[in-house]
Amino acid sequence: MNDQEASRRQSELLGRFHIGEGTDEERLSLLQEAADLGSPEAMCILGALHQTGFGGADRSLKKAAELFNNALKLGYAEAYAHLGLLYETCYDDLPKAREHYRRGTESGDPLSMANLGRMEYFGKGAPSDLPEAFRLSLAAARKGEHQGMYLAGWMLHLGSGTDRDDQQALYWFSRCCRDYPDAMRMVGILRMEEGTPYRDMYKGIAAVKCAAAKGDPEALRMMADIRLDVDIHGLPEDYFEPPRIDAYEEGEGTSEEPRRKRGFLGRILRK
Repeated sequence: MNDQEASRRQSELLGRFHIGEGTDEERLSLLQEAADLGSPEAMCILGALHQTGFGGADRSLKKAAELFNNALKLGYAEAYAHLGLLYETCYDDLPKAREHYRRGTESGDPLSMANLGRMEYFGKGAPSDLPEAFRLSLAAARKGEHQGMYLAGWMLHLGSGTDRDDQQALYWFSRCCRDYPDAMRMVGILRMEEGTPYRDMYKGIAAVKCAAAKGDPEALRMMADIRLDVDIHGLPEDYFEPPRIDAYEEGEGTSEEPRRKRGFLGRILRK
């Protein structure tokens, strides 16, 4: 099999995996074949499954580390983020986790940026540095990483590490709200805020109702006080599309990069 055929086969196998084809055993087989053909994405997904024991995979931190390192040898920068998560969450080795996130950040990987930003925010492995946490989170957000969007949104809303700016907070919450129920709730709260150019009561209530449907406890409490009923069934994917804003700090414009659809791997990483 030549390189072009191998690449085509990798894409086919990953496509079948992501649409949920077959049993856990069959899906693991799809990943293993793709990894054997040299797909670093498959290696990282398979490594995350071995790290967590999800999807029918045997839990093996040694196997997970081996797969992540193999992906790294192929130049797949996101593998730094997975190695960082392995050391952070399984070995409680925060200095080593930070080092992997730092290397991934220097390589331009947005997931590494988001994770390093999170560690800077919470002061994990080093004293908290809120301005640096915001810088990293915003950089990850602009590259389409939802974890970066989430933390950047909260920091902008709270004025933590940066000036408070609810319009920018709404923008980033709206971009990641399908993944985070509390971000969806914040879309609702900010959309219902009086005296703002982005006020939209119907969308605000719809967002709170969506967050409540996902189990967000604060949204559930809010729904008890909302009298206007809104039908949230069949809402289009872009219903909570963020309001357009023209500039961020230092006059930089919004990112035009597409949203990263992390799919199955994203769900693993949020566990």
